[in-house]
Amino acid sequence: MSRTTKVKISITLKFITFICVLSAFLMYPEGIPSLLMFFTGQSNFLIGILQLVLGILLIRSFKSGKYELDTIPYILQLICTVAITVTGIIFCGVLAPVFLASGAPLSFILSPYQMLLHVVVPLLSIVDFLCFTRPLNFTYKFRDFVWPISYPLFYLAFQVICYVRGIEFYPGVTYPYFFMNWGSPAGVWGFSKEMPYFMGGGYWIIIILLLVLGISFLYLRIVNKHIVKCRDNLI
Repeated sequence: MSRTTKVKISITLKFITFICVLSAFLMYPEGIPSLLMFFTGQSNFLIGILQLVLGILLIRSFKSGKYELDTIPYILQLICTVAITVTGIIFCGVLAPVFLASGAPLSFILSPYQMLLHVVVPLLSIVDFLCFTRPLNFTYKFRDFVWPISYPLFYLAFQVICYVRGIEFYPGVTYPYFFMNWGSPAGVWGFSKEMPYFMGGGYWIIIILLLVLGISFLYLRIVNKHIVKCRDNLI
């Protein structure tokens, strides 16, 4: 595939991602402010804005005869891509089964805005990042894989503050996800026979943070490998 084709595909994916995020936000029944209280909403918002900005900048660069941007927030792109990946994994692997077990209709899980936020946007972002991020003046360093953990930690602090202050995510509910309910039967570090609170929120947080680091490390290995290959082909 030629560099010209790759740039065009990347630009297209970036704008489609933004359109999908915008569409999901407009369709969300509880409104945009409510959605932005959740990690899902925030991670989609960040990747949507980032892809829009990068798409515009890439068009300008391409028109001037360049195939990549001279300066680009590659660390921020990594953070946002890992965050939206975790959004998709947690929803599909944890939240959706819990919703179904609690009696939520399948139509709720498969609603257009749910699919856009948790499946379509994550997939588009992952494909764009892994297949078309080929900077010629930048290579991720090994220590960079730690950066994506910063955003989940920020959200954790945000949620704890909301929980302590009694700020509601749903009517009468001061936590966004069951595994961040610090007053559950399992508490923070305990265990319970009551589902889905079979283990405390602290264990969930550790698992999610390890997942973030694992995904980040994998993404860096893949992207750096292709960056080196791309550079070798240009020599």
